Amino acid sequence: MIYLLLRAERTLGVHRNFQFLSFYNQIFIICRVILELVVISFVSYSNLSTFLIPVAGSKQRITPVIFLVFYFCNFLGGFVIMIYGIRKSRSFKLFFTNIMSLHYRFKTESLFYKDNSKKFKHVVKIVLIFHGCGCAIMFMTKALNKIYMEYETMTFLYFIFVFLEIYIEMRHILENVVLYTYVTMIYWFLKTVNQSITSVVKEYDRVEKRSSDMRKDRNDQILTIHDLDEWAIKYRDLVGCCSKLSACFSSQMLFSLFISSVQLVTNHIVFSTVGLYVLIYAIFSAYFVIFAGQHLLNENAIIKKSIATLYSTWSTRPQAPETKRLRNLNKLVNVNPIQIEYTNKIVLGMYLVPIIMSLSASYVIVGLQFNHVI
Repeated sequence: MIYLLLRAERTLGVHRNFQFLSFYNQIFIICRVILELVVISFVSYSNLSTFLIPVAGSKQRITPVIFLVFYFCNFLGGFVIMIYGIRKSRSFKLFFTNIMSLHYRFKTESLFYKDNSKKFKHVVKIVLIFHGCGCAIMFMTKALNKIYMEYETMTFLYFIFVFLEIYIEMRHILENVVLYTYVTMIYWFLKTVNQSITSVVKEYDRVEKRSSDMRKDRNDQILTIHDLDEWAIKYRDLVGCCSKLSACFSSQMLFSLFISSVQLVTNHIVFSTVGLYVLIYAIFSAYFVIFAGQHLLNENAIIKKSIATLYSTWSTRPQAPETKRLRNLNKLVNVNPIQIEYTNKIVLGMYLVPIIMSLSASYVIVGLQFNHVI
């Protein structure tokens, strides 16, 4: 799945595997980034007439500077994604190493991983199919609509301009899909660890209901030092994955959230039916990521509760080596939560919904003002 996402990103110009490549391939990618910036600048400058807005009560048409600035923020956002893909490729390399190590560790040692892996693949396939069909329908419709509107004055450069605009919007949506997949992958890994812990808690409760003679021998077999060490190692690796994933995506995703709102103002067909559908689809794809982040936070809260419960029940045996391990594991889980951080104070989850809604509302008002609706 990761290799498929990497190929899709490379197709749209995002090279997160930059650190894996040879020196000559790295030079080629840098030249490609520069070339794309030059082409976008030239083609956009050649189509400035696209941004002309009629003046009320006059036949004149003007191009507000702020409108141009907002519009080119969309292209700048796509360029930022490319730059961050290269700049954070070292962090992604560490994330890739950790996530593959976890995959092989869970695959060989976990009893719950097989079922969870199937569920993960089904969920991601559904999301990929949804986004694939959505992109194909929405952006093809948008392209045809734009070309139809400018058919009489359309030039070859305008056709390229429309292609570049859609190409970059697809890059924004692809990044949402990529981040959703990685966050969901971490979620299912964490859920697998939690299922292992929960099974031990249930087994301990079941044994506690037996006679006291049978409990002592059986309790020693329920929880072992090996189990606790495995949980700690896997949890640390998951914390490391979240840290590196946050480093790779935090800044660019915050910028993308801003760009999604800016598109309300800048897209000159945004208040038509087609433009509105495309906008709703773009924002909806961002909500996929937010829901995935919230599921991760919820699962992290559950695993905290499970370990705290296990530690509480095992504290009746303070001299047992398992008790010390449990105390350390409980401290590890509470000090190092598994979450995707956009900033030190902003975590990927439902906390972001009010931010997106306030930004969207602000730019809707600005967009209505540009169109002389209010």
